[in-house]
Amino acid sequence: MVTDTEKSQIECPNCRVNTPRPRQATTATCANCGKAVALDDRVFEQKYVFGGEVLTRGKIIVGPKGAVKANLSATEVAVEGTVEGNVKAVDRFSLGKSAVFHGNATAGALVVTEGATLIGRLEIGPSEVNSKHR
Repeated sequence: MVTDTEKSQIECPNCRVNTPRPRQATTATCANCGKAVALDDRVFEQKYVFGGEVLTRGKIIVGPKGAVKANLSATEVAVEGTVEGNVKAVDRFSLGKSAVFHGNATAGALVVTEGATLIGRLEIGPSEVNSKHR
């Protein structure tokens, strides 16, 4: 059974600490690391140059024609297009056959489809930080 306290908390995908979830909000500010956390999925179907960080408790999806230049942090990151930046995926990071990823990634699990291009360093599996907050 999910309590009212659990419904009013979210786990920050950046630092993995629970933080209060504002009622009827689309974003929350993590009480621990101070980052703004989106509460819904983010989908990129075209070129998006941000240079900062996209942080969501949901999924980040980069479509086949999507091109993102930013650091991405989410529960799950799925790439079919191009990403230049670092990725932190709490659960899963997946690269489709047309994906081009250039950066470093930390994820609970990795799925790479034949044809994907990956240039960078990977850290896959439960980390010490992830284990502390599960």
